Amino acid sequence: MLPTASITPETVEAPSQRDRFVSRARYPLHSPLVNLSNRRLLAASSMRRSNRFWIERDENARAVEVGFRELERFEAELRRRGREC
Repeated sequence: MLPTASITPETVEAPSQRDRFVSRARYPLHSPLVNLSNRRLLAASSMRRSNRFWIERDENARAVEVGFRELERFEAELRRRGREC
């Protein structure tokens, strides 16, 4: 994970930024910690969070699998490019 992406929610929640981006929009900012080391735990925790959006369990499981597949693809591409340098 890129450091910029992992710190973005905290930056947006900073007092000077919060008023400009969050309060004015009147939308809550959700920035849950995501553990990518265990697919089953990730699926369970994302299911708990997504219940309020009426996402079905099988749709959640597919999303987790697609996410991990894309993460693996991204990491493989990153390694390939690293070997080229």
